[in-house]
Amino acid sequence: MKYLTLIKEGKRRNIATDITGLINNCSYIFNFYFNGDKNFITPYIIKYYTKQKNNNFLFVELSSGQFMNSKIYGVTVLKGILENNKLHLKRCLDKDKSFNTKTEALNYIDLLGV
Repeated sequence: MKYLTLIKEGKRRNIATDITGLINNCSYIFNFYFNGDKNFITPYIIKYYTKQKNNNFLFVELSSGQFMNSKIYGVTVLKGILENNKLHLKRCLDKDKSFNTKTEALNYIDLLGV
């Protein structure tokens, strides 16, 4: 079994999987990065997406919630760089966005580049 190390600003976790197994379980990456905490405005996870170009990854979470009595959709983005079985994770605050409709959020996710 291969081992992969997740790294987030000084925090490390060794897991018994390879990158393919991790990509198929994107929720694990978000739980690791955010210590299991959910976004208080959009706490309901709809779906996770992964985009890859060589050893560069974008891990994307689409979620929903209520804000000022209106439904809102949130897109949270983490960047991953894989080097020697170590996945370095970083939050992409400039790519995190909220939307009034799910269609707008999905269109934005489609346009995200790695």
